[in-house]
Amino acid sequence: MNGVAPGFTETAMAKTWSPQAVEQASQNLFSRWARPEEIAEVMLFLASERVTFMTGQTLLVDGGYTAALEPVLDQRAGV
Repeated sequence: MNGVAPGFTETAMAKTWSPQAVEQASQNLFSRWARPEEIAEVMLFLASERVTFMTGQTLLVDGGYTAALEPVLDQRAGV
């Protein structure tokens, strides 16, 4: 079993976000939110015949948000 961990995505719900959340959502390596179809493409890949030897994985589909955040968290932790 595999999973998808989507980042901030343009949805109807996103229109209700606070200005702070909107700013945070754009702090990934692409400086934009994901489109729903971009998340769906990853899900379709995981459900396809092309994934025959992968299991137990969670794919981050967040435009590099987590990668960009990691050095900040390390700095705060004193690493």
